[in-house]
Amino acid sequence: LDFSASEVENYEDRQWVWLHYGTSYRALYTLYEVTFAGNWPTNVRPILNKVSHFYVLFFVFYVTVITFAVIRVISAVFLKDTLDAAQNDAENLVVERLRKKDEYVARLEAVFKAIDKQGDGMITE
Repeated sequence: LDFSASEVENYEDRQWVWLHYGTSYRALYTLYEVTFAGNWPTNVRPILNKVSHFYVLFFVFYVTVITFAVIRVISAVFLKDTLDAAQNDAENLVVERLRKKDEYVARLEAVFKAIDKQGDGMITE
């Protein structure tokens, strides 16, 4: 950055810009913080005020597209998966209850067949 190397600019400002955007790694980490920590005003405002307002184009686009759109889509996918899993749990519960009911009916039929001594479907004393 020309701003970091300029002797005309304030030393603390140049140091702040270097610490946040001075290398590729630092810039990527700052963008990571902007994206996931939600602290984009604290990382963007000094660049706009002290370096150049030209950077507003990049940051408005980045924050709008990446932070709001992409993160919201990812959140929606996770929410959909969670709701699908909950629905499957409810369906499994119904299937399990029906299976237990069928087992109970089968046991009850076995008892009635055992009591039906003549095999005509009638229970007599």
